[in-house]
Amino acid sequence: MPLAVKATPVQLSRRTALAGLWSAGTLAVAGYGFWQYAHEISQRFTGLQAWQYIWSRDSKYIALHTSMQGRVKLWDVRRRAIVYTLADTNVNGVTWSPDGRYLATTAEGTGQIQIWNAITGRASRTLPLNIKRFYPQDIAWSSDGQRIYVSGSDYNDRTVMARAIDVVTGEGLAMYTGDGKMQQLYAALNLSPDGRYLSGVADPEEFNDSDARAIYIWECATARRVATYRVTFDLPYINNKYAGAMWLGGSERFVIANFGMKAAQIFEVKERLPVLSYKEHEFSLEAVASSPSGEYVASAGYRGDLRIWHARTGETVKVFAHLPSSIITLSWSPDARYLVACLNDGETRLWDMTAQQGLFGPVLR
Repeated sequence: MPLAVKATPVQLSRRTALAGLWSAGTLAVAGYGFWQYAHEISQRFTGLQAWQYIWSRDSKYIALHTSMQGRVKLWDVRRRAIVYTLADTNVNGVTWSPDGRYLATTAEGTGQIQIWNAITGRASRTLPLNIKRFYPQDIAWSSDGQRIYVSGSDYNDRTVMARAIDVVTGEGLAMYTGDGKMQQLYAALNLSPDGRYLSGVADPEEFNDSDARAIYIWECATARRVATYRVTFDLPYINNKYAGAMWLGGSERFVIANFGMKAAQIFEVKERLPVLSYKEHEFSLEAVASSPSGEYVASAGYRGDLRIWHARTGETVKVFAHLPSSIITLSWSPDARYLVACLNDGETRLWDMTAQQGLFGPVLR
């Protein structure tokens, strides 16, 4: 039967909503001391790193895209337990359906999207991409549930960086193009929270230095490219993907990690120069994550330097104790309650940002 995915808003209880409130008024009353109560737990997944943390909309689960044969594991955050491991190996990208009922993955060497039952972890259906010689990589599901955006290599037209795919039929609906022919696509696709824009990053065919790298912003509905940012510095790189634009709350601003300059830079769409640069890290910048409201940014530097700062002013509001190794992945939960990071040694650290008394009991070591 055709898969129909319906966008269902997540309803939080009053207690959860209040606990996750990130308004300026809350911080003005509570003061920045409120951050000091962040409660930490730790989980080691033997023999693997988490390349990506993809949260379910209700913040109860994380799809861990791991270094163990590129497999995806579902982690129950509250129980701190792996629920299942998807059967596919060499996964390139993973995303949740907006109603939380399905996961979708792309895998190396396949011309298809695999859709999984998110409750059981079993394959639900295969969505063949009816596009010849298009090899999918990263993936993102639209907020209305009707489209899946897929970055990939298109050997028919090598200017193509990404395509919009009909969830039911697998037909290509729109093409999102770059400036020139792409030798390889390193794009980590990111949808703005309001579904208006799609971003990606790639290297051109004739790649000689970092001046050639670009971040693209497209309008989802029309596939029109609205902005191109020439990147003159190194971006964090993991699992054959450069980290691209991390959206700040809506569709007007985004943050990128300037690996070489040890800085996080905030841009406004269509503005060529950054409106704010955060340069408080002592070593190279490895990862950034935005709070759901876009008011705060968490940034992680080399050698375990983790900080939270205000996205409008650049003011540092919390400095975490140095972690034992570098952070390679960083993500904030949709309800703003949790911040999660993967260390280079494979350890996952999770902070409950609202806990005043440890809700999880003793820290796992």
